[in-house]
Amino acid sequence: MELAIRILIGLTMVFVMVIVGLELEVKHFRDLWSKPKVLTAAVLGQLIVLPSAGALTIILLDLQGAMAAGALLIAACPGGGASNVLTAIARGNTALSISLTAISAVLSVLTMPILIWAGFILFQDQDLQVQVPLMPLIGQLIVIVLMPVSLGMWLRQGHKDFVMRAEPQLRRLCTLLVAILLTASLFLEKDLITTSLKEQPWGGALFTLLAMAGGFLSARLAKLPSADQVTFVIEFGVRNFAIVAAVAIALLGKPEYLHFPVTYLFAQALMSFSIVGFYRWGQNRTCERAGGD
Repeated sequence: MELAIRILIGLTMVFVMVIVGLELEVKHFRDLWSKPKVLTAAVLGQLIVLPSAGALTIILLDLQGAMAAGALLIAACPGGGASNVLTAIARGNTALSISLTAISAVLSVLTMPILIWAGFILFQDQDLQVQVPLMPLIGQLIVIVLMPVSLGMWLRQGHKDFVMRAEPQLRRLCTLLVAILLTASLFLEKDLITTSLKEQPWGGALFTLLAMAGGFLSARLAKLPSADQVTFVIEFGVRNFAIVAAVAIALLGKPEYLHFPVTYLFAQALMSFSIVGFYRWGQNRTCERAGGD
């Protein structure tokens, strides 16, 4: 049964990333490349801010063992596709969000293994009892991220009209697949949620707060407009839990490493929707004042 669930997780992850690729075009990368200020803030911000947020969370809360490992996995993983939907709801820069998610996924093939490997060495006193298989991890990410995303982009290029018509259904399918993946992941350790929330209920909230604050500061330092700022906040805060689950279970064989990511998942959802609501409220207030004038 456990082997079947691990296979299900891997296959579901591949399908999810194909759907992500179906929403991407080469122009998304080209547009981002033509804006070096935005690209620098996004890439350097995520490579510096997110690992720092993970490290600070471990230090401030004195996380040990599986909790510390889970924080490192979340901090190293790429952005999640949910950020694109949340950005659209918030009326941020959706095109920028898609571009940032795409480049984050592509870069993660190299950055995620290196960040996880470095983090496990840095926090080895935190009772981390597993060696990170660096090259197998890179190979796995090529198979479950880079190749499916590339396949999705290729399919979009050849059947763009059909893909664009099917986008709403594809997003619903993606949501369903992620739900299946999360359910399968949690099934491997049925007491995961209660154990996680009892052991360290505030870890995910602290990490999300630090990540979102880092996204905001990165955008402010780059002097980006408000729509881009809220996009950065959401993009930095929303991590790809599905990839974390696939790495923790399928490669490392450590479902307990999902303890921290589960607390993050709940905190991130609550805080992301709060950010979206607050930004929408601020926009409406601005429109009302402009209309009154």
